[in-house]
Amino acid sequence: MTRKEHWKNQLNNYTELIEKYKWKQEPMLELVKLFLTNGISELFFPSNSHAALGLSKFANYPLRTEHNMVFISYDQDEDIFKIYFYRGKKNDWLFKKETTVVEDKDINRIKYWLNLI
Repeated sequence: MTRKEHWKNQLNNYTELIEKYKWKQEPMLELVKLFLTNGISELFFPSNSHAALGLSKFANYPLRTEHNMVFISYDQDEDIFKIYFYRGKKNDWLFKKETTVVEDKDINRIKYWLNLI
């Protein structure tokens, strides 16, 4: 599967969560669309676990989880994004950021983290 197909699957995933299951994931759908226009989609591969979007330099398991990853979820009850930074080689969660808007500084931190290999 190409990187472009992976990202198309994410659009379909969030659209289905919104339309079929009535989950309030419109902010995640908009974030995926932003990543398609700002270049993130050209740099990293997406994956998902339920409503969480995973980002990695690697398309396939197990390489994805053996290296740094970022997971982004939207908490509809709190109306915030939760960004989790995962350290694959140590198999641990380094830190989490909560924010109402994913800003350029958050995107830059994501890029930096995923490029640490």
